[in-house]
Amino acid sequence: MMINNKLSIGIALFRDDRSANFAIQSAMAQSDNCNEIIISDNNAGRSSNLIDDWRKDSRVKYINGNGNIGLYKSFVRAYDNSKNRYFCWLSDDDFLHPILADAVTECILSNFDQDVLAWAGLSTVHSNNHCSRLTGR
Repeated sequence: MMINNKLSIGIALFRDDRSANFAIQSAMAQSDNCNEIIISDNNAGRSSNLIDDWRKDSRVKYINGNGNIGLYKSFVRAYDNSKNRYFCWLSDDDFLHPILADAVTECILSNFDQDVLAWAGLSTVHSNNHCSRLTGR
């Protein structure tokens, strides 16, 4: 049941812990407009220490699939476990701008009678975690 005008972020994980941790940290950096981060993990062998670190944030709901169910089913599992009115998908090798939750919810609520598709642009992350913007505003 959808209960509020908050944003849930669903993350389907499979890749290595380094890229997954970067994606999850970007979700955790969101404001209170994002009060739920659902991690749907396809890697049964992931480090339990890393999982414990993620769970320290009260917004995180961790779901371990005990094996690879595939990207589509993993995103659906994250969506099915969300409780908020709005939902954002995040791949485990991507990251979110720190104000994405605020910008998206403000746009949706001010254009409530219209469909809204938000796209944050495209950047690349270098091995030293330096980001370069490729497109977008």
